[in-house]
Amino acid sequence: MRAPKRLLALLSTTVMAAVLGFASPAAAAYPQTGFDVYGCCVDYITAGNTDGVITWYNRTAYISGDVYTGDSTTATAVFEAFASDATSSKIESQTRTVSGTWNSKHFGFTIGDSNLVGGIHRIKITLCDYSVDSCGRSINYYNPS
Repeated sequence: MRAPKRLLALLSTTVMAAVLGFASPAAAAYPQTGFDVYGCCVDYITAGNTDGVITWYNRTAYISGDVYTGDSTTATAVFEAFASDATSSKIESQTRTVSGTWNSKHFGFTIGDSNLVGGIHRIKITLCDYSVDSCGRSINYYNPS
């Protein structure tokens, strides 16, 4: 009778580990960087803002967050990914836009090139209101790895 009890105990432990999500050492978390970028003016109330988190993968990054309009009628967040090579070449650019006063829009997307050796090194984020041809100061976020 001891063999079935041991088997049952082993099976219970295995199932519990799977349910509780005990991870192997190889399943380490990816580094993350928070961002908060304002529009053309002094504060987010006037020109809107975008905020969220960049999750850095080996060659790409996942960007999630929100873009807000504030008093402006449109706000466009511009995300540009750059390579880690000596020339820091631009790899990809994506935008997320929200319209209407005091509106917001949630986003989540992958940026970069999964075939790029060395991956992306930095992401430049700018918030623009193209209805008045105005952009805020660009902010660079660097891969901490």
